[in-house]
Amino acid sequence: MGLAFTGGLYEYMDTCGWRQATVDFGRVVDFNRVIIWLNSNDVRLLPDSFMIQHWDDQTMAWITTKNVDNKRKQVEPLIPAIQKICIRKNLAFVIPYEETFPGVRSSKVRFIFNNCGIDHGWINEFEVYYDKAPR
Repeated sequence: MGLAFTGGLYEYMDTCGWRQATVDFGRVVDFNRVIIWLNSNDVRLLPDSFMIQHWDDQTMAWITTKNVDNKRKQVEPLIPAIQKICIRKNLAFVIPYEETFPGVRSSKVRFIFNNCGIDHGWINEFEVYYDKAPR
């Protein structure tokens, strides 16, 4: 069913604040794209800004891979088509947040956002890819 966070606009079970979801690969891998599927019936309650970070295995610290702002504007045009599909197939309403960035090598990647002023936050899926450059 995904990962739902506490807090958010209505402060479900806890106060709002910074939340994160981490994928630990268990070994160093290459990646340059993530897709995070967020569950919400209202695009205004999705995170508008967030960070994708990767773990630096040498310094043992998180490094910001990509800082994203104004994401809602980017996904708004997708809403009508996604709603039609979800209603027709009786599926939960999810929005894909896709981000690409220069390739990194790391053992972990995380999605980090502040859920104050939005719905609590609910990730259905967190996908990580490495798209090799064409030859």
